[in-house]
Amino acid sequence: MAKMDTHQHLLKILQALDRVCLSLDSPDCDASAIELLLELRTASSSILAANPSHFSLSQRLSHLADAAQELHDSKPSSRGIVSFVTRRLRSHEVSRLASEAESELHALIDCEILSNLTKTLSSVPRSGAKSSDEDEVFDGISALQERLSRGFDMNLQDLVLKSGVFSQLQGVLCNPGFPIRVREMAAVTMKELVLFNKDVFVTAVLIGGSVKAIVSMSSVCSLQVVSALIRAIKSPLVDEMRICAESRRSWGICRRRRQR
Repeated sequence: MAKMDTHQHLLKILQALDRVCLSLDSPDCDASAIELLLELRTASSSILAANPSHFSLSQRLSHLADAAQELHDSKPSSRGIVSFVTRRLRSHEVSRLASEAESELHALIDCEILSNLTKTLSSVPRSGAKSSDEDEVFDGISALQERLSRGFDMNLQDLVLKSGVFSQLQGVLCNPGFPIRVREMAAVTMKELVLFNKDVFVTAVLIGGSVKAIVSMSSVCSLQVVSALIRAIKSPLVDEMRICAESRRSWGICRRRRQR
């Protein structure tokens, strides 16, 4: 639960930062934005201080609060060029710090999503998820699927490759011991990985038995995944599906002959 709490806390900090950035983008950096930013720094400091890997983000938020306060205090008392340039420079510095803090927050959230999911799947027995674990597994896979659907990010791709989560998702997909909704979510997530970067993930989908497992589920969701994969990778997937179909037909013929 503590790990999931960290993920939720980071999301709340990101949402608050987004609100602050909208206020800071206004012509005048008003007091309410500064107040919210100072509250954000105070509220997040205890959360982030508990994890050494979050120290950098805590420092960025602190520097951002100081820079925004300076910008607010530097409202020009005259229309001189020096006052104008000084304020423009401070405004640029606030924007830079806000952008860096937001990027770091996204990276930390991505790490939490993958860390939570890989640890959850590692703890699930090969026989499949128990009913008490089903929601946690489903939510973890859903979080990754939602993140992938937002588009390509090189840092996220590196995290996915290093985490080994692809093989874990494949294990869930190919294991009938998991509930159908969990296997369907694994299939959707693997589809999102292909759309995320076809050059990197398409081969793993084709050679690992994933296509056969998706087709065998015969659900509306699995058919939608197959359709999306066909549109994305075309002939290689069609060839793989044909091989699966021919294998199943040949197996059926052999069984009928044996029964005679």
